[in-house]
Amino acid sequence: MKYNLSRGRRASGFSLIELMVSVLIGLIVLAGVAQVVLNSKRAYLDNQDVSYVQDNARFVMDILSRDIRLAGYKGCATEGAAVTSAIKQDVLPNVLGVAGAAGFLPLTGYESAGINEFTGIAANTDSLMIRRGDILNDVALLTGDPSSNKFTFANSAATSNFKARLPMMIVDAKCQHVGIFTATAASATSVNHANSGDNCTSDLKSGKNCAADFTAGSKYFAAGSRVMPYVAAGYFIGASTVSPGMPALKRLAVRTNAANNLEAYTEEIAQGVSDMQIKYGVVTGQGAAATFVYNDAAAVADWNNVVAVQLSLTFRSVGTWKQNNGALMTKTMNSTIQIRNRI
Repeated sequence: MKYNLSRGRRASGFSLIELMVSVLIGLIVLAGVAQVVLNSKRAYLDNQDVSYVQDNARFVMDILSRDIRLAGYKGCATEGAAVTSAIKQDVLPNVLGVAGAAGFLPLTGYESAGINEFTGIAANTDSLMIRRGDILNDVALLTGDPSSNKFTFANSAATSNFKARLPMMIVDAKCQHVGIFTATAASATSVNHANSGDNCTSDLKSGKNCAADFTAGSKYFAAGSRVMPYVAAGYFIGASTVSPGMPALKRLAVRTNAANNLEAYTEEIAQGVSDMQIKYGVVTGQGAAATFVYNDAAAVADWNNVVAVQLSLTFRSVGTWKQNNGALMTKTMNSTIQIRNRI
């Protein structure tokens, strides 16, 4: 028997053209999938930027609003209460603001350069200093001893923030007199205000300051008076020390250094704050003749007449914002804040 081997089945497969068409279709599908992934990632990053800016704006506005509202807080004392500052006028004068006849300036604002303590302030940005008593850490007095210049607390449970050399404020029980001093000694139950260190006197109730003569033997703060830390906080824009290349909102505060002396120091509050512009609501006159206008800091003649602050802050994103031609996303937020102790 003979077999015709030449009539077997021919081998089959893709031709070169078919293979190229298949590869092309696969590449088109892959490109579509890649585009979807890239768009999803872009949307995710953009949403991150939006969330970052919004969260940052809420956080910063909350901090500034809370501090500005409390500017000038001095317990139950009214705006007309007599204020005595026993702190020497050359002790951080721009920060503590105790050189004026009014005892202390609740708020002062600055254009561009600010004060020397605002190290590295960004060009063409505004800044401000806020001063007040610490509403969260006031303690009632049990006794006041003129012979030892010592205040003894009725309750020692809330005195953890009272430290020697730090500024303090005291308000008498009748809400008519206020004293500002640095603590020459502090414990869980008392604080001292001797005529030493940064104090020019131990007398706290004559309604004067270190530039004027104090009246010897003036009335003393008795039981029921309230003592609290005296807070001085400044806010300005500068380069971040945490995230290089990012602007940041910074806060100036007061502490004691290694030599146990008062010093101003800067802490970073939030990155991504690129600009701050401020106007101040000023009231002049009384009754029907009163006028109200918003001015820049340079046009404010008397800071005791400021009753409101108008903030305009610009926030920027960390990444890039595609819908804005690849530029950084920015958002400007405005807020008007009334100063409670000036209304």
